[in-house]
Amino acid sequence: SLPTMLTGFVRRADNENDDAPPLTRILPPVNTVMAFSIVSTTTQEVSKKDKANNPNAPVKKRRIELSPWPIHVNAGVNIEEFLKADSVRDTFGESTANNTASMMAVRGRIVSVEDHGCIVDLGGIASGRQAFLKFENVDGDHDVDDEDSDDDEGDDAVETDGTATKRLLHPGRIYDFCILPSSGSQSILQVSLPTQETFTKLRSSPSM
Repeated sequence: SLPTMLTGFVRRADNENDDAPPLTRILPPVNTVMAFSIVSTTTQEVSKKDKANNPNAPVKKRRIELSPWPIHVNAGVNIEEFLKADSVRDTFGESTANNTASMMAVRGRIVSVEDHGCIVDLGGIASGRQAFLKFENVDGDHDVDDEDSDDDEGDDAVETDGTATKRLLHPGRIYDFCILPSSGSQSILQVSLPTQETFTKLRSSPSM
């Protein structure tokens, strides 16, 4: 669901892979607010019938293809400027603890689950560096599933309003992550997986 009562659709993969897992294994639960990139818009003529099953004149219907993939959503994100500013803050000893102004939200896809966390693909930003999510940097309850399964078992546990009560960490899963302060000098960026409330603060911050 998009603003102004528009709707879009998402393909199961960012390539022509017919063996891609279902979207329930890739995207967060229904009713989760997240950014998408518009890949294409087309207009098609669709024939409709009236109540008496008689054909009416064709009507035009807009199809909007959306992408949740990091390579599209993170396009244009200037992470190098953020890391440079973070280095300045660290040099002058400015506190970054619990400071949303010192955090940057990026889209990431979990590549693999390791012993102490997950390797995360950021879509080529930050000079192609990958990121690492330590389990201790995941806010809230979560389950770890290192099997790249195609079935729907083990989907996020949700409340009746669609809010996730426990998030799944497994290969292929897409989330919005935050670059952790003072990770710019490392070969692998350190990221966290905040709650939806934290992202709300980030989006409302004047610096974002």
